Amino acid sequence: MVSADSSTGLVSQGPNWQMLAAAPVLLLALVVAAQSFVNIPFDFVAPFQAALNVLPNMGSVLLAVLVAWGTMKTGRLQLVWMGSGILVLGLAILLANLVGTPISLNNGVQIQNLGAVLAGALHLVGALLAVFSIGLARPDPRQRAVALAAGYGGSIAAVTLIVIASTAGVIPVFFIPGEGGTAIRQVVITLAAGLFAAAALVVFINYIRSRSSFQYLYGLALALLALGQIAYLLTLSRGDLMAWAGRAGQWGASLYFLLALLLILRLSGGRTADVHYVLDHIFPPSSKGYRFLIESSPDAIIGLDAGGNVLVWNAAAESILGYSSREVVGRPIRDLESNPVPEGSGTQEPGEIFFRRRDGREMWLEVSVAHYTVRGSPITTVNIRDVTDRKQAEEERRQLYEKLEDAHREANLYLDIMTHDIRNANTVTTMYADLMVEILEGEPGAYAEKLRGSVEKSNEILRNVATIRRLQEEPSLLVPVNLDTVVRKEIETFPGASIRYEGAPAEVRADGLLSEVFANLIGNAVKFGGPDVEVTIRVSELDGEVEVSVEDTGPGVPDDVKERLFRRLERGKARGPGKGLGLFISRMLIERYGGEIRVEDRVPGHPEEGAAFRFTLRKSTQDG
Repeated sequence: MVSADSSTGLVSQGPNWQMLAAAPVLLLALVVAAQSFVNIPFDFVAPFQAALNVLPNMGSVLLAVLVAWGTMKTGRLQLVWMGSGILVLGLAILLANLVGTPISLNNGVQIQNLGAVLAGALHLVGALLAVFSIGLARPDPRQRAVALAAGYGGSIAAVTLIVIASTAGVIPVFFIPGEGGTAIRQVVITLAAGLFAAAALVVFINYIRSRSSFQYLYGLALALLALGQIAYLLTLSRGDLMAWAGRAGQWGASLYFLLALLLILRLSGGRTADVHYVLDHIFPPSSKGYRFLIESSPDAIIGLDAGGNVLVWNAAAESILGYSSREVVGRPIRDLESNPVPEGSGTQEPGEIFFRRRDGREMWLEVSVAHYTVRGSPITTVNIRDVTDRKQAEEERRQLYEKLEDAHREANLYLDIMTHDIRNANTVTTMYADLMVEILEGEPGAYAEKLRGSVEKSNEILRNVATIRRLQEEPSLLVPVNLDTVVRKEIETFPGASIRYEGAPAEVRADGLLSEVFANLIGNAVKFGGPDVEVTIRVSELDGEVEVSVEDTGPGVPDDVKERLFRRLERGKARGPGKGLGLFISRMLIERYGGEIRVEDRVPGHPEEGAAFRFTLRKSTQDG
């Protein structure tokens, strides 16, 4: 009898088939039990015995390859352990017969027994991982390949080491013809039998949960291996009854592994592309684990069937939407007074909706909808997140931004009015100050000079403010600028100063504010250097850059001030009064152009001999 199992989607065989499949296991158990109480005389060595050992176990290797392919497709790393156990046992038996026959029977026994211990351990670990749903996270393809390489590669390496150690005589003697197994062999076989038996028990527990025919055959194969190891405990010679019982256990296990392989192919409809789907359901994730994840999620998770009836309604859905699961599970979601899922909604990226609960509370929700087919049935999942607090914060931020924009525009209006009026007033004041300087002498004339200097300082402040505003408001659009033209025009604004500049035709990447750098640097040198100060401007071309140096013979900059000289509102000692905005603006402009600015001693090691301000600019190229 064959029926579809609803829990796994796999084909579950009827009880008659299961009893038939278990019959060889029961028969072998009876033979082993009888021999342990009654010594049945039997001794036969078949000429084709090696072939009987080799051919069935090739199926184990093929199944291990298929399991590896299924691991890459499904991402279930439990399969790595199962496949590694199958691979180790198959290789160990194959190599035991190939090595043991021509070299010595003891070598074959060593390889086979130690391989059985390793295989039993791998099967047990894989079965425990499956039954306890450990390692359910789906790794990416690279991680799957690494896991397979580690599992299968380690298995092959371990079997290879066992073979090398056995042929080299490193391993103690396991079997003496005519006398039977040694004490150490008995311990190893007992351990292997216990591991296979434990693995079989865990697999049958998993079978009870999944009702997978594959699990049933897999458990029977492990049980046969456990019985085979017990039979080997009682073996005295190569041809006695227990030796044949042990081989029967191995051959039977290989046959069951092959049957499991054929079952997978059958369940996949004979298409290898669907094998991974079958393997994916052989080790189904724990529903308890998934329920825990769903219930502990801070987001509302709703599951709907094809008719829109509610299947899943987690605790967060109760809290966010205001309906208990008892009220909604089994009912069409469209019947709810407050329905967060639009009619006919298809798969969609997260979107925000305004939602009013039945208790009148208003909130913003982020809703995403996805559609799947699970075991042939269409399922819709709805993920809902309460984003009310975020929307309120965004609205508050938007309102604050609008207020700041209004304040910014108002401040700029006042600043425009003030700078315009102050500039006009300074123009008139400068005219009168110049006139007073010309007609007054002595102490009144000195006061007139101070008045004119104060007006010039006021104009400098206005120019700095205007420059900072342009830096913050205008986009940084760099164009080719003739450096020599900028320098010469700025020198002309200091007619009474001693400035030496030999000229250097170069085009750099800058904008209309480059002149402010020279205005600040030359202005500082003239202002703070004293009446006899000399200013030298040098331009040198580097690899892809131009370095400009503005040097003066003034009082210089102390070493402890150099590092912070270009910070806002910082000024150097012995540089006279000022607020430090000019150098701060110069640094902002140079960095805007992609260069760097620094201050050094004009004469290295002698700050008192004057300062040298050096900065770099990028050369202009035809392609910009």
